[in-house]
Amino acid sequence: MREELKEELDKELKKHSKGKWVLALIVFLGIGVWLASFVPISTENVFGVLVTSTALQREDGNKRYLIVKLDDGLQVKVPIARKTPIQPGSRVELARHVSLIGINKYVFLGYESSSHNKSLLPTSLTPLALAPGVKGTLAALGAVEFNR
Repeated sequence: MREELKEELDKELKKHSKGKWVLALIVFLGIGVWLASFVPISTENVFGVLVTSTALQREDGNKRYLIVKLDDGLQVKVPIARKTPIQPGSRVELARHVSLIGINKYVFLGYESSSHNKSLLPTSLTPLALAPGVKGTLAALGAVEFNR
């Protein structure tokens, strides 16, 4: 092979290897930004009014959401557990997690105690009928108030 041809082929190979490094750098930066959207840098509790609920049909079942109008006027969609009772018009407490890149994610914490019926137990079930561990857990969660 001629020396000129060898040099030209070497230059082409170097060009392509630089392109691969640039592409790899872009991919890693993209993954880094995507991961940064999951890392919360601050969390605060916010309050709002439950407007309605909705569900999203998926292959693995329905995903339930609450539509909440926050006190600052912003309306957000918050995922909830399937067994969470829906009480439209009630005040709710949410945790707002702000990520490194400024994305807000909301987590349902519960109903505000002043507008929520604290007793989740049927009226026929008295605290004496509960096992000691269950009684303590319900009291700690604020679900039931026990007279001592």
